[in-house]
Amino acid sequence: MTRISNYEELMAERHRLEALIREHKTVITTEAHAVKEKLSPIFALLSFVGIFKRKPDQSLLQFGADIGVELLLRQKLLAKSNWVSRLVLPFLAKGVTSTVFDKLKKKKLLNTTAS
Repeated sequence: MTRISNYEELMAERHRLEALIREHKTVITTEAHAVKEKLSPIFALLSFVGIFKRKPDQSLLQFGADIGVELLLRQKLLAKSNWVSRLVLPFLAKGVTSTVFDKLKKKKLLNTTAS
């Protein structure tokens, strides 16, 4: 490294360092996109497997209904529909099944002690 003796040399060094920072940022961004692209199949698998996680306060029957809604409704019946339908209808179906199971619990028709 050379000594900076005047303002022009200082500004030249500053511009050189800023250009070096921009170059490093583009390299890092490019590498991050490459890594993200290579890991996208793994992320897709994890998001698919994530639907199989059971919430701690959820009954086994409700868990099965949620998976059925997710697999049957979203991925089979609504596979070629628009994004609004794929977003809203499974949400509504899960809400309806949750409400039905809650009503059955209140009426003591559904035994939840086994889960």
